[in-house]
Amino acid sequence: MKLKCLWKKDAIQDTVDEELSRLQLSEKARARLDDSSPVAPDPLIILLHGYGSNEFDLSGVAEALELQLNWVSLRAPLELDEYAGGFAWFNSPIKNNLEKLLRTAAENSNLIKEWIDQQKSYGLIRQDQKFIFLGFSQGAVQVTHLLTRSSLQPHIHAVVALSGYLPFASDFEARGTNQIKVFHGYGLADTIVTPNYSEKVTAWLEQNTSSENHAYSGLMHAISVQELDDIKKFITSTRIRKV
Repeated sequence: MKLKCLWKKDAIQDTVDEELSRLQLSEKARARLDDSSPVAPDPLIILLHGYGSNEFDLSGVAEALELQLNWVSLRAPLELDEYAGGFAWFNSPIKNNLEKLLRTAAENSNLIKEWIDQQKSYGLIRQDQKFIFLGFSQGAVQVTHLLTRSSLQPHIHAVVALSGYLPFASDFEARGTNQIKVFHGYGLADTIVTPNYSEKVTAWLEQNTSSENHAYSGLMHAISVQELDDIKKFITSTRIRKV
């Protein structure tokens, strides 16, 4: 199975405008997409969407960060009959099915690693490319699993996990993750991934990574302007400044 993707330079501006409008972002954030190469500068942002969505969903978020970084958005492999144009990383509900969740997460991580290797062979990603994995909801579950993969760890610049869950936190083995910088954000008014799940994520990240955890009052299962601002500050603080 191959993952489909959306590179920054291929994005459709109308779709980005629609996403920005949904997030109620200011006009200042509605920057036009450029036609730059997907290669460099470091790091490259890899976006993983949530349940029932697709590779276009987080394009507006990436542009709203205004970081002058290239990004690519991956489409999850599982197509959903109940959502036209909707895909998922896991069958739902999965919160209480540890064995299936871990198995599927591992399969997805293999797919993503294969996709990265393929892009390197095409010359679209450098051999030494650094990545920021940014995931929302199910995408956040998946990026959390990615940071445990030893083959990817040397290439991970940072991880951004938004409104995700980690029901397997106490059993999830982590090695080599202590120095990985992670931004974890969630809404205290989220009724889909409720705060008790988010608190498990926070506890696991604090024990196993170098994490920055943010809880947003009044935020439901979404991404707020304040959260975007905090993500921008986080990524900016981790950027490698080349002299």
